[in-house]
Amino acid sequence: MHDDKSQLLWKGKTLLEHSCQLLLDSGCNEVLVSCAQDETPRNIIIDYTVIADRFPQAGPLAGFESAMHHLLQLSQNSALLVVPVDMPLMSTELLKVLVSRATENAQSISKAVYFSAGRFPMILPVSVELRNILSEMLTMNHSKQNNEGRATSIRKFLDNVEPIIIDSVESGDKRFFNCNTPEDYQQLSSS
Repeated sequence: MHDDKSQLLWKGKTLLEHSCQLLLDSGCNEVLVSCAQDETPRNIIIDYTVIADRFPQAGPLAGFESAMHHLLQLSQNSALLVVPVDMPLMSTELLKVLVSRATENAQSISKAVYFSAGRFPMILPVSVELRNILSEMLTMNHSKQNNEGRATSIRKFLDNVEPIIIDSVESGDKRFFNCNTPEDYQQLSSS
């Protein structure tokens, strides 16, 4: 696959531009782009903030932790709406369902929320407690190098936070399509 999936073109925009616009259209006040310390997204016209991973080579959890760290430094009471760059068929309607479900019984988001069709997209509350869980997992993984060199799993993280899982999406929903291989990208480009 391409070294940087965020720069793949689809419908005249990069996947990163598409994801940023999707978040803005879904009501997000700010878009944070998580990336490795040595990467900077390029050629994007949408306003966003780059957050460098504080834990290198640690996968998506490093992005969650770094974004929470950034928002907590600003003393913001907020939540993260996490959308991977390689899910270009995701819709604003589905993201709004996720946000609505996350806030239906409270003034603020207090639990992780995602659909049963996949762990992404996901909403995560921004809290010191949750950031500490992430930091501890990432530090432990980094110190023992996980023997296989793999990133700490999202499933393991979610097992620690008692998420809300929404079952209302049909299995096989194309909005959850994940573009991970050259074949996936070819399929996406021809749609």
